Amino acid sequence: MVQQIEQSDFVVVVVTETYNERFKMLQEDPRVGRGVTWEGAVINSQVYRNFGRGSKFIPIVFNANDIQYIPFPLSETSFHVVQGLQPEDLAGLLHQLHQIPVVTPAPLGAPATSTPEEITTALSLAQTDKEAAIAQLRELTQSPDPAVAGTAAFHLGELLFADDQLTASIQSFRFAMDFGKRSPVFERAQEALLHALGYMKTHFGEGSVRAAVWHWLALVRQGDIPTAWKLMERSMRIALAQDWILANADHPNVSPYDREELVAALSVLSPDHALAAPFLQSQLRKFQTAYGHIEEGLWGAAERRRVYKIEYELIILIETKGEETVWEPGMWARHAAFVLRRQTTEWLIAGFDGKIPHPGWPPTLEDFPTDGVTFADSPSDPSSK
Repeated sequence: MVQQIEQSDFVVVVVTETYNERFKMLQEDPRVGRGVTWEGAVINSQVYRNFGRGSKFIPIVFNANDIQYIPFPLSETSFHVVQGLQPEDLAGLLHQLHQIPVVTPAPLGAPATSTPEEITTALSLAQTDKEAAIAQLRELTQSPDPAVAGTAAFHLGELLFADDQLTASIQSFRFAMDFGKRSPVFERAQEALLHALGYMKTHFGEGSVRAAVWHWLALVRQGDIPTAWKLMERSMRIALAQDWILANADHPNVSPYDREELVAALSVLSPDHALAAPFLQSQLRKFQTAYGHIEEGLWGAAERRRVYKIEYELIILIETKGEETVWEPGMWARHAAFVLRRQTTEWLIAGFDGKIPHPGWPPTLEDFPTDGVTFADSPSDPSSK
């Protein structure tokens, strides 16, 4: 599916109410509609990667009443209502597929303004020194000329968005819009803002990987270990059970059991073994000690996506005390790092402290690759630099 989408000039997406539910993963039975769920992930990824350069995805509906079911971000592109197969019914779609304008515009006059030279210079610099380009554009947003300031803010938002600095990019797009029609990029900034807000909702809202972390932490604080246990990836559960068995191997309540049979019994989603209660309580105490102090209002999730092997994503939580915080290399902050793994329609906890456990006697840990971020226990720890 991915290969076909990559090779296609256009992809026609036939939208219905059911398609919308599966695209958004709202269907009641997660065993059906997985193809559409996967399509949704691919489409979101493609639109994000090609942000600002148009979309190859063309949604169509067979009834005007179904327009409401076109999911975001497809709702932000051109769509067609195809009520039949006669030439007049397909005219709009065929014009778009063949890139034939429906209306031939009159010749344009000379442009009133062009991109200021200093902004062009900054954008050229972005190819080799992104940070320097961002700094130049920030300076240009203070220009007394609204055309220069607005245009600089818009392009600054584009660079920040591409760098996964979502909040800052949204602020830049809004700043560009503040100049209204005095800015030549007003409409483009408006469209970019909608895309950025939609992307923010996708990655922070309900059903997102970050929402899965907050939900799991809430269960831990509430002491609901049975539910929290079910939201952990299978390899994670096995490794935790093996670690506990090894730590208590000489205990008279543990030693009589075959360790392979015991780990199989303790690592299931709903363990009912005689030792399940003390095992799960020990895990709960460990989780509460490590993460019981993390509250959503006082901690924030890093915006930049960090992915590994397609299905893994690293979520870094930092204590912010409710304020917007920008992490810089070399800075230390109270933190917690969770590895999550995508399982069809949900995210499951798959590792802690930036490490992925692999079952074994003893279990081993694989480091999640990061872009220079380390997880030190204190500011004085050399690894924090």
